[in-house]
Amino acid sequence: MDMRHRINEALERQRLPLSISKLRTFPCEGGQCGHALVAVDTEGGSSTFELPVFVTTGGFSPRQQPRLERDGFMVLAEKIQPSVAERLRRSGTAFADVRGNCFFREGQVVIDVRGRTEMPDRKKTANRSTRAVNLFAPKRAQVAALILSYPEVLSMSVRDIAKASGVSFGTTVNALNLFAETGYLVARGSEFALAGHRFDAFAESWADAFPAGLGKSIEIYRGFGDIHRLKEEFGGVWVSGEAAVPELVRGGESVQLYLEDPDDAARIIRACRIRSSSEGTITLRQAFWDLDVVQQQASVVSQKSASLGGWPQVPHALMYADLWTAGDPRLAEVADGIRQQMKVRGNW
Repeated sequence: MDMRHRINEALERQRLPLSISKLRTFPCEGGQCGHALVAVDTEGGSSTFELPVFVTTGGFSPRQQPRLERDGFMVLAEKIQPSVAERLRRSGTAFADVRGNCFFREGQVVIDVRGRTEMPDRKKTANRSTRAVNLFAPKRAQVAALILSYPEVLSMSVRDIAKASGVSFGTTVNALNLFAETGYLVARGSEFALAGHRFDAFAESWADAFPAGLGKSIEIYRGFGDIHRLKEEFGGVWVSGEAAVPELVRGGESVQLYLEDPDDAARIIRACRIRSSSEGTITLRQAFWDLDVVQQQASVVSQKSASLGGWPQVPHALMYADLWTAGDPRLAEVADGIRQQMKVRGNW
């Protein structure tokens, strides 16, 4: 786990309205230098600040500190000693470490946590990971997918959210309450809203759990074949993966097809001559969402695939998960762009 994720995990444990949404670095004296996007959530809404950063897994020398203070760097570190933290704090220099100590001041917003001396307990961290996977059990993950893709659904009745997600009323109530308990949603009377500063954590945690959870539960078939043999005569097909975004990924061969009618799978397998393989680049899954319900509350515009029969792309959360978990740095970057689109759509 990289420094950004470790620090975000420490901040999340304390329910702090601060997260590092993006971090780009390059080697420099004593560590890594670069820029970070820092998201801060307040009662007035969510704000994002771009700051120069200095990242170190150790300490930093006294001669570096004046430059960091002078140039407005934010310091991200494995551990920041109390004496160093105090000097940074006095100079107004933002910092955070993996133990959960942090300082950030921007206008009237001041976040100051001190005195954290121990690393997170490994056993407790493992338990949290197990709970995270359970949090996104397949049916609850379906609810999360609709919320992340179309945050407007949170203004709908629970019954309509359940119908749009393809799950039961009881499962939807359970999912919404668990997401609120975890801090991903905020309860407002009888309704819920996304917690702006937790959006990135919500999306990433959901996507990380997708392959072994929801993705596996709705998978129909996987293998190698010629996807370009598909005919437009197949209706009710939604496209995800590399082939769905050829304008962003050149030469991409992987594709995930989500079928409204799973009985169409046999015809597609024959048409594309797909040979079964657990390592296959073509995956057939069952679609679960009902966008007709969502359309009543939100402006739903499904983009068409430029390379595959003009079929619509899947909801953004699924596209994000399919690309994010592909294990390819190129696709991870494309997925990050899709997540940012999701964030902009919901004004988070």
